[in-house]
Amino acid sequence: MYNWTEEKITISELYEIARIKEQAHEVVGVDLYWNDTNIGVSLLIFNPYEILFGININRKYIDEKAQLIDFNWYATKILLGLNDVFNIAQYSFSFSY
Repeated sequence: MYNWTEEKITISELYEIARIKEQAHEVVGVDLYWNDTNIGVSLLIFNPYEILFGININRKYIDEKAQLIDFNWYATKILLGLNDVFNIAQYSFSFSY
């Protein structure tokens, strides 16, 4: 069972929570929003080296009609912020309709 809470935290605080949970062999689930927008991502942090990144919260599109997701926006906004703490060495995107 999950014990979801809602609060604003910094990326450093997220890293610390992930570190503690990893020591207890627990998975961290978190929804992140870009600044005060409704655009966000869901993360499952299995350990500091394995993070599942779901683009599923009010997606940012290059073309709304064609529903082409703006992966570059997510890489430059979200991944760069996470990289400051998690030191991301590799990432990949996949998409299917």
